[in-house]
Amino acid sequence: MVSDKALRREERKKAKLEKAQKLVSKITLTEPSKEVSELPQLVCPKVPLTPKDREARLKKVPVYDEKPAIYGSQMTWCTKLSDLEGDWEWGEPRQWSEDEWEDEILRELGALSKLTWSEIAKMETGEGKRKKRRKRHHPQPISSIIPEAQERWKELDLEQFDTSYRFRLGGAKRAWGFQCGAHFYLVWYERNHQIYPV
Repeated sequence: MVSDKALRREERKKAKLEKAQKLVSKITLTEPSKEVSELPQLVCPKVPLTPKDREARLKKVPVYDEKPAIYGSQMTWCTKLSDLEGDWEWGEPRQWSEDEWEDEILRELGALSKLTWSEIAKMETGEGKRKKRRKRHHPQPISSIIPEAQERWKELDLEQFDTSYRFRLGGAKRAWGFQCGAHFYLVWYERNHQIYPV
């Protein structure tokens, strides 16, 4: 027999999925929205990268002389360079759980991967008369994030990327990484908006 708590959890998951699908269909006017469940099955990464593996993967990231025009390109993403080791000084682990992977990261970034970077750039948050509308997802200079995150960025050998990209996943949850062409490399998942506190 299924408990009331489990039923409520499933209802919340279903409501979040429907909300993500509505958001995608609201933004995508030219193309009918695909079901989020049709996304390729990505596996939640659980093992931190070794420095040697990170170095090898970073060598495969393309280097552009000039920044390519990507706004008409569909967003793609991966976790090949995700930082899953250790905790932040405020006690938050960098490793995400299976539930966070399924309910937040995969759901949100999966829905966004159906959009072009232009459509993503147009997304705003702060609806209502009292709240000022602002960009929902946007580039963020590394120099503007907290010193601990700046140091960690250097430790990960990501200094060549002086601008990160930040996706708002809902509430205080954020996905941090960097763009390389139309591809987004997910580096951090944070739960409490501490990397760039407002």
